Amino acid sequence: MQKLELDNRIALYGTKKEIDSAEQLIISQLQELPQMDERQARLALQRLIDSKKIKASILFEGNSVWSYDRVIRDIRKVVKNGMNSMTDYLYKWLTLSAGSIAHYSLSGWVETYPTIQHLKQFFKCNEFGSRVLTHIPAWKTDTIRIVEEIEHILEI
Repeated sequence: MQKLELDNRIALYGTKKEIDSAEQLIISQLQELPQMDERQARLALQRLIDSKKIKASILFEGNSVWSYDRVIRDIRKVVKNGMNSMTDYLYKWLTLSAGSIAHYSLSGWVETYPTIQHLKQFFKCNEFGSRVLTHIPAWKTDTIRIVEEIEHILEI
């Protein structure tokens, strides 16, 4: 883990090469980051992750900033090929951001939600009894953006 000198609210995880690359990109592309509130910063970081294909994990105040492109690509893959095509990244996103428990493993999650209809129902009512979109705190703008697109894809 490495704190970003430009903005100590940001921590980077990954290999030294991934961290160094992410740090250089953030410093060169988002010099105004320290002046942004969390909602703005999360969206700016998410767009940078996707546009520059950043490999390092980026945390803002201890909470992951998620790749929109990657989660949406993974959801489309699941819709097209079935729940068994779920990636580890999507599984982590579901358990860390969408109101699901881990179910011990990705295969345990898929066993609990074996069809696209089950996935759709999960987004309507997660394991905390609320719609995923309303479960997410307002400051988690990167995740809200992802869920809005997932709901569109799943026709919720």
